[in-house]
Amino acid sequence: MNIEVTTFQQNTHELTASIRVIRDANGDPWFIAKDVCETLGLGNPTKALLALDDDEKKTEKLSGFRGSSVNLISESGMYALIVRSNKAEAKRFRKWVTSDVLPSIRKHGAYVKGAEQLSPEAQTEFYRIVQNQLTHALQRHDRLTQHDHWRTPVQQQARSKIAAAKVAEQLGLPLHLVETCADSGVANTLQALAAK
Repeated sequence: MNIEVTTFQQNTHELTASIRVIRDANGDPWFIAKDVCETLGLGNPTKALLALDDDEKKTEKLSGFRGSSVNLISESGMYALIVRSNKAEAKRFRKWVTSDVLPSIRKHGAYVKGAEQLSPEAQTEFYRIVQNQLTHALQRHDRLTQHDHWRTPVQQQARSKIAAAKVAEQLGLPLHLVETCADSGVANTLQALAAK
């Protein structure tokens, strides 16, 4: 796990916090419980952890902490503590998340630090430009990663079977139904089922 120090600052709501973050093998953040609780004004990290679900907390021995166990909180757990807390510190953070971050994600599909300082028109234009650039990058990536070996009928069929099996397993559907749908389309599959 990698340790990094992330500083959350939001001048509008007078929020300043330093919270150490551990990244797991998947790159997911795990926050040091002591730092989160200090930021939220929660005096007892152990008590705060009791309010979290098992998948929102864990204890690990980390280098740099003298071999002692450290309580960690997942991103979901951190937000759960923020929502539950009535402390002024939590209210400021919650206000920032609910008034700036979430509306930006709803309107634009993303949040960019500092974008709230732009006018609404400038924000819309900024996010439009970012979206266009990302779309262009994705299209270019798709063109560059097309492989000729996927174009042979045998390999296309093999890839289709693997994908159908994965979808059937994920959705709990019979494999033959998913394969028929992939080969013939939804309308033809429904007609075939109705005829049986």
